[in-house]
Amino acid sequence: MDTQIPESELTRIAQRIAHLADARIGNGAPFLLSTLGADLGEDLDLIKRHNKKGLKDFIQLRLSDRFTVVRLGVHGNVTGLIMKSSLPPSSDQLTISGVKQNQRFHYRFWAAFSVPPTHQVRVLNCDDFTFTDLSAAEVPEGATTISTDLIVDVSAEERDVKIKENIDKWLSAKGLSKDAFIALKRVPRLSSTLQPAGSLLHAIVAALDQRQLQSTTLSLNVVATLLRIQL
Repeated sequence: MDTQIPESELTRIAQRIAHLADARIGNGAPFLLSTLGADLGEDLDLIKRHNKKGLKDFIQLRLSDRFTVVRLGVHGNVTGLIMKSSLPPSSDQLTISGVKQNQRFHYRFWAAFSVPPTHQVRVLNCDDFTFTDLSAAEVPEGATTISTDLIVDVSAEERDVKIKENIDKWLSAKGLSKDAFIALKRVPRLSSTLQPAGSLLHAIVAALDQRQLQSTTLSLNVVATLLRIQL
């Protein structure tokens, strides 16, 4: 029997998924559900307790109007999330609020100013850009915090612009450089004969963060196979 989770909590989790996905797949690359699940943390446990199935079913039930769950890989064993629209991103879509694609903020950092807060203070981990909402009394000494007045309301007009403005305010107030929060530049493309646009390898490279790229090794025959697979 499914565990009864308040509808308000389910709505909050769905909104959080949407904000994380919006921040991640603005460049058209799939958002791997394994990465999304890790970002959700305890909220993923709530989803599983609620429907006894998992993240994929939750997304298909509550966010199917905005996102599509797709299977990737030779054996279809890698699951990712893409925007509902099948149109490729235009050059204009590759820019968010004046931040060019090769200088785009890390999606988790962007989400820290986008996902609605659940407590008084948002605490940011500057190493991996994950964040936790706490009451003022629970905030550890020396923690890097984001005040809730800098988190843009979901109904705000020109929301991306306001998020960018608030990030700039926060960086200035903290005396921090924007460079520390920029997503890793994409690996330069190989020649068109080796890496056709839209290959699975291209999508995987775009989906991984800096730490994952540094710790992942593929044999050349696997690389060649991934280059041949078109999404």
